[in-house]
Amino acid sequence: MLTGYVPPARIVVVDDDEDDRMLLGLAFGKAAPYLPVTYLSDGDEAIAYLAACQETPALLITDLNMPLVGGLELLTHIRQRSPARMMPTVVLTTSTGETDRRQCYQAGANAYLVKPARMSDCVELIHSLVRVWVNAVAAGASHSESLNRPAYPGVVERTPDDGTRHL
Repeated sequence: MLTGYVPPARIVVVDDDEDDRMLLGLAFGKAAPYLPVTYLSDGDEAIAYLAACQETPALLITDLNMPLVGGLELLTHIRQRSPARMMPTVVLTTSTGETDRRQCYQAGANAYLVKPARMSDCVELIHSLVRVWVNAVAAGASHSESLNRPAYPGVVERTPDDGTRHL
């Protein structure tokens, strides 16, 4: 076993829009192909999935506006009643409304992000989410440590300065 190696974490993506799930799937395939991702289509399905999980996922990414159980209701359920209440949860939505943002943070969202329009921006967003939320949590590092130390040795990482660097 390599020193510092952490086995891949499970990511859960909840979005009612099939095209958005496909776009996120492509972005995960480019930004973090080593991570298993589960795609769910609404908050009700996510609640059932989390109840059946034997291990808490490393990260949940949810849309805000979904039929049945929306992102805000899902977030509230997770923080109040789920064994996964400490799981990092990111709201990824088309809503730019300040009220939506405030409500999500009050309900316990770790981040509130607007869905990018371009695929390259989506790949960069997924890369950043994995780096900050998954790698840091998996390595047991603080947020500031996660910015300087990857949890997955040997992974090629994109950097803003020179394009790529090998870890």
